[in-house]
Amino acid sequence: MNCQKCKQPIIIQPKHKSAGEFKCYKCGHVNKIVQTIYYDESIMNGMSTYGVLVNPKQAQQRYTLTSKTNIIGRSSTCNVVVDRIEHDGKCYISGRHCTIKVEFDIWKGTLRYKISDGEFLGDSNNVKPSTNGTYINDYKLQNSEVIDIPDKCIINLGGADDFILEPYIIPPSTLETYKKSIDCNTENDITE
Repeated sequence: MNCQKCKQPIIIQPKHKSAGEFKCYKCGHVNKIVQTIYYDESIMNGMSTYGVLVNPKQAQQRYTLTSKTNIIGRSSTCNVVVDRIEHDGKCYISGRHCTIKVEFDIWKGTLRYKISDGEFLGDSNNVKPSTNGTYINDYKLQNSEVIDIPDKCIINLGGADDFILEPYIIPPSTLETYKKSIDCNTENDITE
């Protein structure tokens, strides 16, 4: 750890941990040791589900999300293939319509869902947008925009078809087995 006052690196010994503080040998400043809890992201390996997209008008249309990146659309090349829904003979959902990324928040112990219109091409910021757009509670996502999916919001594909995300809640007993701690000498040492 570094001293908060003079930034001198200091090796923390067990006696410092039990005392909850350490004194900087260079400037004499007494630094408090704070233990912070986080969760190991390996919890994502092998989970049985990562959330479900549900059509609220047709409950049988349930689409299970996978870990990491989910390309959602009608194309068989998507990892989440949705049924073709027609409105007056037209379908407004593109072949590769939107992307939902599932990430694990190590500080909160929850899954986080991020959505973008279309699909990202490779590791770049180049995006092939959908034909008719992706909306979150009537807000149209802009090209290359990635936002967190708010709880209980409506995800609209193409301006015609609504879906609701049913997030996966990790059981507290499972979270407990992935709990880790880290020592730091300031709350500001902790970054997301």
